[in-house]
Amino acid sequence: MEAAKSILTLGLFTLILSYASISSVHADGKSWAVIVGVEGGGATHPDDDAQDFADVLMTIYGYPSDNIILLTNSEATKSAVINALEWLRDQERSQDEVSIFFSTHGSVDKLHLYDDFLLDMELSNILSEFESQDILIVIDACYSGSFLDVAESINAGIIITASTADEVTYDIGFFGNTIFAEYFIDRGLSQGLADDNGDGAVSIEEAFNYAYENCADPPGTLMATHPQLNHVYESTESIELYVDKQTNEYGEVPFFSLITVGAVGTVGAVFSGVAYKKKDY
Repeated sequence: MEAAKSILTLGLFTLILSYASISSVHADGKSWAVIVGVEGGGATHPDDDAQDFADVLMTIYGYPSDNIILLTNSEATKSAVINALEWLRDQERSQDEVSIFFSTHGSVDKLHLYDDFLLDMELSNILSEFESQDILIVIDACYSGSFLDVAESINAGIIITASTADEVTYDIGFFGNTIFAEYFIDRGLSQGLADDNGDGAVSIEEAFNYAYENCADPPGTLMATHPQLNHVYESTESIELYVDKQTNEYGEVPFFSLITVGAVGTVGAVFSGVAYKKKDY
């Protein structure tokens, strides 16, 4: 198995470790993120989702704080969010990883910011100017499935939404997070509970399926939601994504690495936030 260059963007979700890159796309690449969380629409924990995500990037994965813009509540005005995305566009290069995370109230084709809306077309227009070949977009909002077509504006990457285009999602006070963030990030990946086949590795498909299954059939009388995923690859060969479970230096928090199998071309891995390796058959 070849050595890998570990990079976190996620996401979902930047760490960079000094391994040999499997792809020239990621050689000497950096990692960047814009993270937004805005309370509203009856949801009181989107800002917690955003802060938790930022903390994961910095404390678990060593993401440079200077490479992250975190905007919550009154900080997340439309002008501030647009400026942050334009800053991200100006920083990133084709070999870099990019993560964009929103947790907020939403409506069809709209994300509700502190003082205005961000339209899917506006987000697409900005993303169309990005050079990165490895972009992760996570949108945790009501009707967020209406943003899946944003994937058409990026060179390569993945977009994950917390719901379909015609359903709402919600947060849970007991969790202290939205239901999607709880199952996809906190339980599925961070705790490794999505390891359905028990092989000691959590694939992205497993994590997504775990979140989908738990959101679609939540405990008690909680309302069902249906997370969605869309992706764009420049490679025409199949890519299998895995997350290997390891403990951190304190033996407490699982660390994950993303492995691509049989991936060639410009994309080594599209799920930011983890290490990736090329696996020998």
